[in-house]
Amino acid sequence: MLLRIYLIIILLFTSITAFSQGQTPLNKELLCKTWKLEKYKEADGKIYPAPAEMKNDYLKYNCDGTIESTEQGELIKGKWTYNAATATITTTQSANKNYPAKVETKIIKLTETELVVEGKDAGDETLVMYMKSK
Repeated sequence: MLLRIYLIIILLFTSITAFSQGQTPLNKELLCKTWKLEKYKEADGKIYPAPAEMKNDYLKYNCDGTIESTEQGELIKGKWTYNAATATITTTQSANKNYPAKVETKIIKLTETELVVEGKDAGDETLVMYMKSK
């Protein structure tokens, strides 16, 4: 269970890569806010609620290209960039060796209040995370 929570935290911090085909280009104003994990879906298709240990955790994308998140009281800061040619958002951080330095994920859905992202965890398993704006 602790490993699964760690993997979810990694994806929460690193969330975001590309829009699904047919969606409009990234609207930074929609993304630039604070997000909280509601639930996640594992590769087998099963959906689980966010672990209780993560109830106070958040992920915040700032429009200046910076990002911050908290994981069980630990603050992590980094940067994110968007590549329109590849529709990829890359998140990087170098301050905390317990988290990946660079990660990319795919945006499935982005609205005023909902962010759904897909990415690979440390075990190369696909996870889909469903987040709500705070």
